[in-house]
Amino acid sequence: MSLSLLATSTVPSSSLLNVNPLRSNTKNRSTVRVGKKVAYTSCEQKQSNEGDSHTIDRRNVLLGLGGLYGASATIGSQGKIAMGAPVAPPDLSKCQLATDAANGEQVYCCPPYSSADIKPFVPPNDGILRKRKPAHKLNRKEIEDFKRGIQLMKELPETDPWSYYQQATIHCTYCNGAFDQVGFEDVLLQIHGSWLFTPWHRYYIYFWEKILGKLLKDPTFAIPYWSWDTPEGMYMPGMYLDRNSPLYDDNRNHNHFTALMDYDFTWGAPNPTPEQEEEVKIRNLKKIHNMFTETIGAPSLFLGGPLSAGQVPQDIAGALENQHGLPHQWTGPEAIPRHDMGNFYTAARDTMFFGHHANVDRLWDIYSDLRGNKVEFDNPDWLDASFIFYDENRQVVNCKVRNLFLVIYLRIFVLITCNTYSGIHSFSICL
Repeated sequence: MSLSLLATSTVPSSSLLNVNPLRSNTKNRSTVRVGKKVAYTSCEQKQSNEGDSHTIDRRNVLLGLGGLYGASATIGSQGKIAMGAPVAPPDLSKCQLATDAANGEQVYCCPPYSSADIKPFVPPNDGILRKRKPAHKLNRKEIEDFKRGIQLMKELPETDPWSYYQQATIHCTYCNGAFDQVGFEDVLLQIHGSWLFTPWHRYYIYFWEKILGKLLKDPTFAIPYWSWDTPEGMYMPGMYLDRNSPLYDDNRNHNHFTALMDYDFTWGAPNPTPEQEEEVKIRNLKKIHNMFTETIGAPSLFLGGPLSAGQVPQDIAGALENQHGLPHQWTGPEAIPRHDMGNFYTAARDTMFFGHHANVDRLWDIYSDLRGNKVEFDNPDWLDASFIFYDENRQVVNCKVRNLFLVIYLRIFVLITCNTYSGIHSFSICL
């Protein structure tokens, strides 16, 4: 995936990985098995004791390892940082114009504050669980609550850090060159194309979700995830397509509103016909299967290569980030500059962005589960890399990667979708 622009990157073709189909011992892997059935089914994994909030099917929890770390870090230091140190949060006083790489235009993506009393992020311990569900399985009340939260966010003043506009702009801030790395002038702070991609986006959607919950006065509120890795989810979820809804964004590819997503999509290609849909679904699922099995022994192939302080960002994205680019491109309009979903600068202006990234977050958790919940990179340049976000308590917080490993501390509970899809090439994946 291009670091600079989704809109000009090459749409992924038939293989998620070009090299190194690494395999590892499969004894402890979750269910991925070959069968001989001729139909697909979809179901939700249930809790073993639905009435007991302390009894949770292990596969249903966004999980991780590690403990709570609350050490503060100096933000905005004028001193140099040693090469090879963790990437640090930006100096808020040094925001600059960013660039929309689709047309080369300078764009303003700075936060609505240039200084802050930054506190270390501490994962919550309030015992409240938030249940994320697939977008296509939300009931009417859940959809209405989601719509109301988005509407409340859109009604806030544009300068409010909680506002829809400011929340969407965060993606541009970290992706389009609004900041240099602290201590390294002219080395852009970029969270795509490396091992920073998944932890940064996990924090991003976490705080977006918490702010919506605060606006709704509902601490249990959870955003849906767009399960484009399952047969039922390989379509744009219907709740995003109501033109009268605050979830709607007209800057999408209208030709795909009711179409099946083909992971071999290229711009201008026709949609799969009804006769082709089963074959396309099987091919898509095989790619998801391969994304896990071909990278299970080498996390850098799944999550991306290392990026430390002072290093110029390069395109060393992992298989998950590369695969995640396809829904972006498929959702966004074909015409350049491909605002909204097809362009880093504007991607988060479409509410589908957050459902999409909630699913990316889920796929990272599945990968961790398949690996026995081992830390992917036991490296302080990853573990102590940190970012800043404006939280649900109107506090700017410094968030380290290591705080994400015990994700149950973030109290995110996901209803997992199980799928069996089979035909000539048949297999079952419980995700």
